[in-house]
Amino acid sequence: MFLILLAFVLQWTAPKAATVSTGLTPLWDAPKGPGKSDDASRWLTQLRDSVSLARAGCKKLSLPDLSLTKPARAFQIAIERHQWANGSPIVYLQEPIAEFFIVVATDVNACPWLSISGRGLPFGHRDIVSPFPFARLPALPEGAVITAIVQDYKAIRPWIMLANESSFVRDNTVLWVGLGAYSGILLMMIVVAVGFGAYAGSRVALAYAAYCVALQVWLVQNFGIGSAFVPFWPGPQYFPTLQAISVAGVVLGIGFAALEFLQLRGKVRAAVAGSVLLSAIFFLGSAWHAAGYRAGAAVLFVLAVATMVLLVRSVFTGDASLRLFTLGLGATLLGGGVQAFSVIGSGVEVSRLAAFAFPIGSLFQAAFWLAALIIRLRDEHRELHELEERQAAIMWATPDLILVVDRQGICLDYKQPYATRFFVTGSELLGANVAAVLPSETASIIQRGVDQALQRDDLQSVFLELPLEGSIHHYEARIAPNGPNKVVIVVRDITLQKHNEEKIQRLAYFDTLTGLPNRQSFLERLDRELLRARRTNRRMALLFLDLDGFKRINDTLGHSAGDCLLQTIAERLQEKLRAGTFIARPALDESGLHFARLGGDEFTVVLPDVDSAETACVVARRIQTLLAQPALIGEQEVAVTSSIGIALFPDDGLDAVTLLKHADTAMYYAKEQGRNNWQLYERTLTTRTTTHLALEGDIRKGLERGEFCLFYQPQALPVTPQ
Repeated sequence: MFLILLAFVLQWTAPKAATVSTGLTPLWDAPKGPGKSDDASRWLTQLRDSVSLARAGCKKLSLPDLSLTKPARAFQIAIERHQWANGSPIVYLQEPIAEFFIVVATDVNACPWLSISGRGLPFGHRDIVSPFPFARLPALPEGAVITAIVQDYKAIRPWIMLANESSFVRDNTVLWVGLGAYSGILLMMIVVAVGFGAYAGSRVALAYAAYCVALQVWLVQNFGIGSAFVPFWPGPQYFPTLQAISVAGVVLGIGFAALEFLQLRGKVRAAVAGSVLLSAIFFLGSAWHAAGYRAGAAVLFVLAVATMVLLVRSVFTGDASLRLFTLGLGATLLGGGVQAFSVIGSGVEVSRLAAFAFPIGSLFQAAFWLAALIIRLRDEHRELHELEERQAAIMWATPDLILVVDRQGICLDYKQPYATRFFVTGSELLGANVAAVLPSETASIIQRGVDQALQRDDLQSVFLELPLEGSIHHYEARIAPNGPNKVVIVVRDITLQKHNEEKIQRLAYFDTLTGLPNRQSFLERLDRELLRARRTNRRMALLFLDLDGFKRINDTLGHSAGDCLLQTIAERLQEKLRAGTFIARPALDESGLHFARLGGDEFTVVLPDVDSAETACVVARRIQTLLAQPALIGEQEVAVTSSIGIALFPDDGLDAVTLLKHADTAMYYAKEQGRNNWQLYERTLTTRTTTHLALEGDIRKGLERGEFCLFYQPQALPVTPQ
């Protein structure tokens, strides 16, 4: 549908009004300047003489001095009078980039006639009515021939058109309206791009803004608007350079916009960017050599066709903005292709279609790209808004105090969650220095964290303890850099976490029944005491205590009664023994670790700094005396005794495992000796125990192997006298 519409518009640009380009004959072509062509130099000399040596009654004219180094071409145009019966024709150059457009003819009075237009004229002599270099021919005789000279045509073919007054006015109007519409669309693109955040870093918007600025500069330069309306516009000697720079800028702008709009990545992005840069370099080189323009145009055309091929699938599967972008690119290619292939005959005669094919295609492209930009930026804006809403919801759902603080400690912004108590509210801090609101110690900790975060450009964490509602609350402040002079501080109340950690610590190191340190805590503390004893060269003792007949109490009175008895014994041990002893079960802080329960009815006591074995024996007797006192369990009075084994460091072992094993061995020996007594460890006990274990193993194996035999031995009893 778009192609049909464009074909219709292009057809409309070729009405039946008289505008032709037939009868053009090239006279000479000097791409390196007339000074480099003998034909051109000779022909110009003859022409200059013919207009300056006019016959009597004719005004003498002078042909301007053309540059001998800039490209120039000359044409002869045959006028068929029957085509211009309603008046003399107007000759104009379709492309307005020529420095000079000189038209020479002979009027009906056989007098020479000369017209000079183009951007090479002084500012006061420029005709700003038309963007075309043109000449209104006088009345010409039948079969008249006019001559046209175009200088500085660069790589573009000079398209010379003949039209009557109405067609010329219409062409001017169409071109000015098109230029105005084009400029208006480009201005709207810039406004939309800036309005949607080109200044804020939106790469698509920034790319479009750069593209539009470059294209607007190119329009002003290419159509002579700057030289026509601005007195201080650079002179003709700078036109080739300005033209090359503006075209290169447009190419870079289009390439940048395409890269960001299509979101190309990887090798494809590198290939496209490299081609765009190469094309821009070629166009920039056209300021010195016309071949640069052709090379740049060839690279750009190949790149545009390749991009169209890549976009074919996206037209059907992509979003609306991508379709519009593709249509805009297609419009430019179609218009440029129609204009490029509209040249016929000798290469200077062009069809009427060429006059507006490329401008109309570019106008469509600008309109489509503007729509694509609006849709793309609208979608980006909506996605950004949705993302901000999600982030805001997440922020409000997070039970943390969030502060934005500068390097000096002044609060710039905050987010205070609902239903969460902190040591300070964000509103109290807003606009104030943390040192003026918070306690000095807390403020100094936060300020040090801010300085470290900004200095190291890394996340920092600090921990705070502050009284709140009659208790100590714990907080963690995570400080993240947010630019060179700001940080974001996230404050979280970790009081409950701290309490849970303490509970876990207690469960890991303390017996839940008696509150005494457990086996794990006891072993860690015993290792520390052994290390200290080695360092100070002091002795220590380990007492291993086991209750006598505890199983009978459990079986007769129940396990609840046994648990109650264990709690009573633990209380007696902690209250009655001297604080220097250590009896084991989970680890409180070290100053309170005196006893330990290893499990069941087994307890241990550590005696640091023991002078002799007798000191350990005294403590063992005190424990037995203490435990022998009856305990009231429910309504039942229960008396319990204990057997205690004693091992000494370094005599009976140098490590915790050995000492514990030897104390256990001594405890079992105490039970064998009738219970309710204590025994010091001796090495013979280990030998005795080992022997018993070996004998027990041998007996078990002998029974399994059938190695035992039964012998009957008669016993003779003494006979007592009757």
